[in-house]
Amino acid sequence: MKVAFCPECEGEFPAPLNLKVGQHITCPHCDAELEVIHLIPLELDWAFDEPGVDGEEDDSVDDQDDWDDQDDGEDEEDWEDEEDEEL
Repeated sequence: MKVAFCPECEGEFPAPLNLKVGQHITCPHCDAELEVIHLIPLELDWAFDEPGVDGEEDDSVDDQDDWDDQDDGEDEEDWEDEEDEEL
C-alpha cells in the first residue's frame, strides 16, 4: 500500500488505489484538496482551479492595447519639423 503525504498539514495517510496523475483527492486530516502530480514516487500538491473553469471570464488586463494610446509628450508633427530643420 502506498503512503501519501499532505503538503498542507504534513499528515501521512494511505493512498487510494488506482491513482492517476491529475486526480484530486482530499486529505483526511485537514480536508485540503490535493492533486496527484507524480505516481512514482507518489507526490501530491494543492489542487488549483483552472482559469475560467467556473464560467467566469478572464479579468486579466492587457496593457498592450493601451500602450499605443499613451501620450509621450511628442507629436508626429514635432518629428517632421525636426527632420525639415536638419535638411
